Amino acid sequence: MVNAHRSTDNSFEDLPDRSSLATSPCDNCAVKDRDIYENTSPVKYIRYAKAPLLVLQDENDIRVPKGQAEQAVAILKQQGAEVDAHYYAGEGHGFAEIRRTIAWFDKYLKNQRDPRP
Repeated sequence: MVNAHRSTDNSFEDLPDRSSLATSPCDNCAVKDRDIYENTSPVKYIRYAKAPLLVLQDENDIRVPKGQAEQAVAILKQQGAEVDAHYYAGEGHGFAEIRRTIAWFDKYLKNQRDPRP
C-alpha cells in the first residue's frame, strides 16, 4: 500500500536523525505523478487475489495504517473472497502471538498437495 507518498514497507524509525524526513524530495509526487502511484498501488490489483487472506493488524501500526488493511479487506469481502481480519492493540508492526497464523496455515495449506511437477 502507498501511504502519503512513500510505500509502507520503508522503515525510517531506526535512522538516528529523522529531521531530514520532514519534507520529502518530492512533496507533491502523489499528486504530480498520480498515474504512476495509481498503477503501482496494491489497491489496484488486490481484487485479483485468489488465495485466502488473513489480516492481522495493529490498530496503531506506524508502518501500515489500519485504514489500508480495512480497505483491502473490504475490497476482497465485496467480491466474496475468503478473508479473516483481526485488529489488535499494542502489537506494533510484528506479532508475538502466532497461534492464529498457525491455525490459518493449517486450514489452508496443511495436507495440500504440491502443485509442482
